[in-house]
Amino acid sequence: MSESNIRRAVLANGVRLATERMPHVRSVAVGIWLTRGSRHEPSENMGIAHFVEHMLFKGTPTRSAEEIAQQVDSIGGQIDAFTSKEYAGYYLKVLDEHLPLAVEILADLISNPLFTEDDIEKEKKVILEEIKMVEDTPDDLVHEIFAEGFWFEHPLGRPILGTPASVNALDRATLKRYFANTYVASNFVVGAVGNLDHDHVQGLLERALADIPHDGPAAEQTVPVVASTIQIRKKELEQSHVVFGTPALPQHHPERYAGYALNT
Repeated sequence: MSESNIRRAVLANGVRLATERMPHVRSVAVGIWLTRGSRHEPSENMGIAHFVEHMLFKGTPTRSAEEIAQQVDSIGGQIDAFTSKEYAGYYLKVLDEHLPLAVEILADLISNPLFTEDDIEKEKKVILEEIKMVEDTPDDLVHEIFAEGFWFEHPLGRPILGTPASVNALDRATLKRYFANTYVASNFVVGAVGNLDHDHVQGLLERALADIPHDGPAAEQTVPVVASTIQIRKKELEQSHVVFGTPALPQHHPERYAGYALNT
């Protein structure tokens, strides 16, 4: 794909946009990426980034959770989201003719969550089950334990899901405050790829995201210091899972591709 098919822009409110036109397909994928993840959480609110991601699918003033699912299904779309240590993503894949509705739905989700008390309590149970599942999945758990030791006493070493105690402690006021401070224009990057027109996408987003706040408080970005540790967790299993880790090349290092090949 030639660089000429890739275009970038900054919306009036500061949201960054990148599109890539692929005229040989009939689909479009749109993603709204939040440049905040679990490493940016207050230590007392571990797991809040992931919790808010879940809550954004529970309904808005104009769409219930059921209506969100029905609208996406009615156009054959696929919607999903995730939270990582440094960012969160919300994305929707549709046929090109449904791009306006896709943008409208995504913008509604990341702008207008309800955070009802009932939904919060229900979602706590869901996330507590996810935490238990990690404990029962040794090939996931070993990486959690490794990160905790490698980035000792740093936010990058904390579990994305949080802990049972930190999740149970979350309340509506805390969630709404985190959302208001974090889901702001300066923290959003939108990517769209497929059979699209850049100017059309930009116009849709300018309207759909016009009312979100422009800026929020700066996030904590302390550089981690790698710790040399040996972490051991004994469980009643038939296998042993071992992780060795060491600092590697920075993301923009000119030899990073050699590193990728070595990793493979």
